[in-house]
Amino acid sequence: MAPKKEVEPAMFTWPEKSKGFVDLHENVFYFYGPPKIGKSTLASQFPGALFLLTEDGCKHLSVEAFHIRKWTDFLAVLAQLEDAYRKHSLPYKTIVVDTVDLLAQYCDTFICEKHGVATLADVEWGRASAQYKKEFIKQVDRLTKLRGVGLIFVSHATEKEFNINTTINPYALTEASVETGKVRMTVPNLDGKLYLFIAGLADMILYLDIGKENRRLIYSKPTKYFEAGDRSGRMPAVIDMGYENIVNAYYGDKTVLTGRIERGEAYLAEHQIDSFESQARVAASRNAHLGTEVLAEASTVKLQEYLQHLTIKVKGVKNG
Repeated sequence: MAPKKEVEPAMFTWPEKSKGFVDLHENVFYFYGPPKIGKSTLASQFPGALFLLTEDGCKHLSVEAFHIRKWTDFLAVLAQLEDAYRKHSLPYKTIVVDTVDLLAQYCDTFICEKHGVATLADVEWGRASAQYKKEFIKQVDRLTKLRGVGLIFVSHATEKEFNINTTINPYALTEASVETGKVRMTVPNLDGKLYLFIAGLADMILYLDIGKENRRLIYSKPTKYFEAGDRSGRMPAVIDMGYENIVNAYYGDKTVLTGRIERGEAYLAEHQIDSFESQARVAASRNAHLGTEVLAEASTVKLQEYLQHLTIKVKGVKNG
């Protein structure tokens, strides 16, 4: 009888420590609100945005976009993005799925066609519904693997009734009917199970709506009327709509942003990264993004764009 082979114990490693703070563009955003409120316009203001358009809502915006009209279109675009990412040649800094609601419908149709049925419910034992959820989550999750690239999901708003056991809104407990245990709230218009998946990915669920005096506003904290959230804890409950307002609210003090830029520049210079062979190249890139103005007085938006540029370069080297 052959002697039993000893199994080597797994090497012990300490767990990674969370950063505690990440650059704005590393967050996953979930925008939703009523029609024509400006969801796509806000997303287009993020630097280097690429739209994955499932509907024609950006005709009057100058954006780069792939037009997604069926689930296989989405899979083809995913493969193209992943290939560019592996080659460190992905030219985009933010990917916008507009809208994720319709993308889910394309996935639904894809699974139905595979089974030769009209609806998911036509397949016994809920097998098609399970496949639909699994397929959507598996493929959309691939977008989150493009590290250093921002991700925005856009959704329409709808009013739905929730059981208090299935909502993530803490205010639902106080507003729910005593008799039914249910509550009505404004939430993104996405299938319940998939909504929980996207909400789980999102660092910020931002509700866009019209406030007093017809001001367009961004809400980042939940209320008894609608869903919202901000894991960073850096966003105020409500701000005027606009990318620069998000940047200013998130960073608060520009010295935080400029300090991170300076550390990124030091890293690039120290490691002689191919696309920034010398300090002179770093300075040239800095001037191209910020101009010759004093750094502390530069536009916060330009600083944010430049920081994202540096971060992607650094991550490309670390992963390469």
